[in-house]
Amino acid sequence: MLIAVIAPTSIYALQNDLFSLTYNVPEAIALAYLKDAPTFKFDGIPGSIKIVDSWQAQTFAYPSFWEVTIEFDSAHAGYGDRTGEVVAEVITHHTIRIHVTEGRISMAIIDEIWDELSQNFIQK
Repeated sequence: MLIAVIAPTSIYALQNDLFSLTYNVPEAIALAYLKDAPTFKFDGIPGSIKIVDSWQAQTFAYPSFWEVTIEFDSAHAGYGDRTGEVVAEVITHHTIRIHVTEGRISMAIIDEIWDELSQNFIQK
């Protein structure tokens, strides 16, 4: 009887350890955000997602943040929800930098020109 309880518990603990080895919490938060963000949700290609960098800012300001950089492809050119717009049918490679501050998304910039949070181009 004891073995019946220990075996499933051990498997559950092993699965949790494997998850923590694959992604840290800021990366998991950033991935969840990307998958639900307008640009990716419109026509993002799920198999193209790749985390390319993740680091914690060393600042004196509180709170500090994590920056997670993710690359992904979309099936059309452009940004945001383009429903009803004429879009070029071309696979487009994107890079998004996401800041995770205290478990929340505080910045999301695609290709250094599109603010995914405000759904606007960045003024330069």
